[in-house]
Amino acid sequence: MPEYQKELSELGRTLRRLRQKQGLTLVEVAEIVGSHVGNLSRIERGLSAPSFSLFYRLAKALGCRPADLFLLIDQADDDADMDELVARFTTLDADKRRLLIAFSRLLDRDAPSMQGDEQDLV
Repeated sequence: MPEYQKELSELGRTLRRLRQKQGLTLVEVAEIVGSHVGNLSRIERGLSAPSFSLFYRLAKALGCRPADLFLLIDQADDDADMDELVARFTTLDADKRRLLIAFSRLLDRDAPSMQGDEQDLV
């Protein structure tokens, strides 16, 4: 078992989650990226590692950048809110990403005054 098995498994779960969020089947993704369904299935189950070329094509097919996939993998141990936030961020176009970043900076600036109001936003 590779020393990076945990990360490989998380990559697979992340790819599956993004694929399902896009409403795509393994067959559809395989056609888009030019790979075999069995290969993608093994990757999603954490049994195989994609080549960099396939990793790149998978990211693009799932609407994100390869770097975004690494962020999602790194967030695997964090809470579900962070996972959802990163997943949503990866699907935004560049203008909406900048807007979200600007909004988060406003939240940071106003954070002390919002301590008791967080539950009202949920």
